[in-house]
Amino acid sequence: MVISHCCFAGETSKLLYQKLVQEEAQDIKDQLGGELKISREDAESLPVVREKAKDKNDKLGEELKTTTQGIQTLEEAAREESREIKDKLGEMHQFIDRLSSSAGASRTWEG
Repeated sequence: MVISHCCFAGETSKLLYQKLVQEEAQDIKDQLGGELKISREDAESLPVVREKAKDKNDKLGEELKTTTQGIQTLEEAAREESREIKDKLGEMHQFIDRLSSSAGASRTWEG
C-alpha cells in the first residue's frame, strides 16, 4: 500500500506539474497572440500610414513651393523698388548739380 500511495502521489504531482506547464504555456500563447494581433493590425495599417505620410509630404511640398514663389516675388519687388529709388536719387543729384552749376555760372556773370 505504501508503494501505491507513493506512486499515486507521484502521479498527482506529475499531473499538477503538467497542468501548471499547460497553464503557463496557454498564458504565453495568449500573450503572444495578443502581440501578434497588434503586429497584424500595425501591418494592416501601414498602407494607410504611408498614404497619410505621402499626403502630408505632398502638402508640405506644395506649401514650400508657394512660399518660395512668394519670396521670389517679394525679392523682385524689392529689387525693382531699389532700382526706382536709385534712379530718382540719380536724377536728384543731376538736378542739384545743374542748379549748382547754374548758380555758379550766374555768380561768375555778376562778378
